Amino acid sequence: MDTAKETVKKMRADVAGVQESNLSNEFEKISKEDCVEMEKAYNHQGMNGLKAYIDINLSAWKKTPVNIAITGQSGSGKSSYINAVRNMDDDEHPDFAKVGITETTFEPKSYAFPNNKNVLLWDLPGAGTDSFKTVDYAKQMDFGKYDSFVILSESRFTETDKVIANEIVKIRKNFYFVRNKMGDVMRNERRVRKKKIDETQIKMEIKKDCEEKLGSMGKVFLIDSFEAQEFDFQLLLKTLVKNLPAIKQKALVLTLQAKSMDIVDNKMDLLLERLPWIALKSAAVGAVPVPGVSAVYDATILVGEANFQKLQLGIDDASLSAMAKRLQMTAEKCKQQMAAASGDAALISVINMGVNAIVKTAIAQVVVSEGIESLIKTVPIIGSIIGAGMSGATSYAALRLMLMSHKAVAEACLKQVADALEEVKMKQD
Repeated sequence: MDTAKETVKKMRADVAGVQESNLSNEFEKISKEDCVEMEKAYNHQGMNGLKAYIDINLSAWKKTPVNIAITGQSGSGKSSYINAVRNMDDDEHPDFAKVGITETTFEPKSYAFPNNKNVLLWDLPGAGTDSFKTVDYAKQMDFGKYDSFVILSESRFTETDKVIANEIVKIRKNFYFVRNKMGDVMRNERRVRKKKIDETQIKMEIKKDCEEKLGSMGKVFLIDSFEAQEFDFQLLLKTLVKNLPAIKQKALVLTLQAKSMDIVDNKMDLLLERLPWIALKSAAVGAVPVPGVSAVYDATILVGEANFQKLQLGIDDASLSAMAKRLQMTAEKCKQQMAAASGDAALISVINMGVNAIVKTAIAQVVVSEGIESLIKTVPIIGSIIGAGMSGATSYAALRLMLMSHKAVAEACLKQVADALEEVKMKQD
């Protein structure tokens, strides 16, 4: 089967859905306040002013500070958790959080994500020691500067943990009790029982025991920092994201790697939000004074956004190569298994085509009439700014088609990893 033809066929079928939707509604999702500001920027500096305003909006998430505190007693695995959330496994990297069996943190230390220096995980020294007495801990650690807290424990939660939680409640911030090293627990259970274990039952018993000791203090998550696809690791990330203010949610979601469908779905929402803005930028940069000519577009903008989509969804070349290495197979075999698992013959073509080729293929399938283009011109302010000659609808439709194709690849990647983990579990049992 010619997978390239299958890709074109699938895109052609998807075009109808994009064209039938009311594109003006998508552009109307841009707030009235932003429309007013865009008009001001356009009146002041023309298309360059409009483009600059759009660029500022699209990059605002990367300038938004997010500070998450990680606290717990010595040996609870704070450093390992910080490394795992940031997908940092090179212990020689300068940003690697030092791991030790004794307390290695003597003052709050921040660790930035490699792709975003404004999102920080803070390793706090353990409370209840001579250096950091429980009664003074919140003041010493300056609790007010953190957006949320993760309270880690290796085995059980202590009275000190409860005191810390109460201090966090006082400043109306979110906190999460996290029982770490669950992989060790399950391995020990297998050795002791010497037969197949009921992991679900064991997790329920541990969680119930923790919650009984904590009372109504908060929800308990069970994780293992060395098994990020197992237990509640991804659920904890999802919860951390959900309870942040909207602008900080966006910053954290676009900073995290796409290791679960929940995060992929969150990223998809934000990537879809970007499309009208990218389309406007394309229209502003690539507009020509010929009404209805939609094929004129700024390729650099579309290629740039397509690359951003792939990076966000974890399907860029580096991410796919890393996944193949973890699964101990060649990149080509990895792609073939993804296509087979998804049942989508076009998947390999989407992966192999490269960004430039997929942009051209998507554009070629988008047949947007002047009538569809004119839908956007009916949007207050935006239509009057762009005027008659524009490529906005073409860009929007093409970017949406590419995004849907990229999502399919991301879903196939996650399924392949899940299948591999399930196979390992079956061998263990």
